[in-house]
Amino acid sequence: MECDKTWFANAEVVALDTALMTAGDYRPLEAIGDLDSMLAQLAEAIDNPKPWPAELLEARRAAIERAPLESNLGLSPLRLIEELRAVFPPDGIATCDVGSHKLVMGQFWRCYEPGTFLMSNGLSGMGFGIPAAIAAQLVKPEKPVLAVVGDGGMLMMVHDLALIRELALPVIIVVFCDRSLSLIRVSAERRGFTPYGVDFNPPDFARIAQAFGIASQRATSIRAVRACVETALAKRIPFLLEVPIDYREYYELV
Repeated sequence: MECDKTWFANAEVVALDTALMTAGDYRPLEAIGDLDSMLAQLAEAIDNPKPWPAELLEARRAAIERAPLESNLGLSPLRLIEELRAVFPPDGIATCDVGSHKLVMGQFWRCYEPGTFLMSNGLSGMGFGIPAAIAAQLVKPEKPVLAVVGDGGMLMMVHDLALIRELALPVIIVVFCDRSLSLIRVSAERRGFTPYGVDFNPPDFARIAQAFGIASQRATSIRAVRACVETALAKRIPFLLEVPIDYREYYELV
């Protein structure tokens, strides 16, 4: 269990899982076994089920079904995620770095099989996405692997391109380029602070990838994004795709 707070240590927690999670001061009342069977037994034991409030369900459905932002400043992060999901194989493994895009991926990336979506919660360390993708590709060489990262996280892990090239790992990296540490920007403004030190001029990631010997492209349209991902999947080659996005949509999604 990854957590950077201590609230869970003294809380009364009932945990259903397939593996033991007790560690340190974390001592939940645990039931270990087949989740389907345990949930079915619990459902049968509830005499008066409490329904979800109708207004809450309506609000969440509206959030999930919202239309992507239309902008001339960059692609919609939500639309980009939806299109990546549409073109990426259902059994492929997607990894997600930390930033505003992580919160959108966590809400809108649909998983069809267990173990196919890897993200860092709790401690949420930037730079997770690319090393996780490398590890996933090494463990599951037959699977397509996609890493979704922000431009800040990409700057932290550029050196990993050397390893991807050396091992010829067919990892596809999609860089959401918004020229900002947008999660910090959004959090600051919501607290009434003027954002400081969060915006920057990122390098040309596509050219950097080429310098490492990795195929790459900068895509400014959804059509170009789909074409690049489809090509990389078909050829089974390492590929970096740099996509400018409009971070203003994050104010509504994160």
